[in-house]
Amino acid sequence: MDLDEKSDIICSKYVKSIEKTVNLEKHQNYIDRYFIRKYYIDFKEENNDHCVLIHSNRLCVITLAPSHPIVRDKVKINNIDFQISKNVNRLENKACGKRKRNAQFVSPTSPICFLECSNKKKYIISSPVCGKLLEINDKLATQPELLHLCYTNNYNKECYIAIIVPKHNISLEDLTKDLLTEDQYMKALSDKGKI
Repeated sequence: MDLDEKSDIICSKYVKSIEKTVNLEKHQNYIDRYFIRKYYIDFKEENNDHCVLIHSNRLCVITLAPSHPIVRDKVKINNIDFQISKNVNRLENKACGKRKRNAQFVSPTSPICFLECSNKKKYIISSPVCGKLLEINDKLATQPELLHLCYTNNYNKECYIAIIVPKHNISLEDLTKDLLTEDQYMKALSDKGKI
């Protein structure tokens, strides 16, 4: 056996160090390991593309898709408004307990927030899945530029918009029937001339 300074002796055997045995280039990031990416393009309006990260425990993380103009063109966000109506402020959502009591219910027709951009565009961000609003990323209220970090090499775990708990009686297939897989998403973008 060829010995070098990166070898160790364990139980009277020479063992290569972990740096020599693991190919770090093939190592997936946290999101790719634990989540399934699903997409919804042109959600309620043109170019309002959403990404839903679905965990094996069925939690759905809502964020912007890479083709959304805010991410694609790095459009500056002037304001994120979580005040949906006079009586509903998403930042005041307080889910507690095993059944997530007092959590606000969201559906594809109910906005999560409004994004006002430097190019005078206003985007309505809604949830492509129905369920209880478990958490809102309140850091976005003071650091909206976090949404630009979703698709960088060092994925930032703070760039999500909301976390939704789908209804327990809805199957994963029913939950995602209107959402696109990664391949379908890329094909749809190609067909629309977005890539």
